[in-house]
Amino acid sequence: MLWRIKNFKGVGTAEIDIRPGKATVLTGVNSSGKSSIIQSLLLIAQSLQNENRVVLNGPLVRLGDAQDLVREGAEQGAIELGIGLEEATGEDGAKAEGLQAVFDLVPADDRSTLRARSVGQ
Repeated sequence: MLWRIKNFKGVGTAEIDIRPGKATVLTGVNSSGKSSIIQSLLLIAQSLQNENRVVLNGPLVRLGDAQDLVREGAEQGAIELGIGLEEATGEDGAKAEGLQAVFDLVPADDRSTLRARSVGQ
């Protein structure tokens, strides 16, 4: 299972393996995005409790304003957060296609929340 983020805070793109039972270690120099990767996971975790709403400031993480979360210089002006299941091979040798869910988020008009980008934007 892969966690993918794009244009979140200082992170251009990142992909980490979050399969259950697998240890993941984040290393890097200061300001390389380690905390931002963790914050992106916490953002989704605290938002799962609220239907149709991305909770920027909740019990798990406080991220401030939505406009501050989109990486400076991002071409689309949006954050992409996604999780994907890789293609798998069963015991019979049959391949199952991978699944992926990607959320394309942009600051809302009030600049304090994120909303899903409308199709065609």
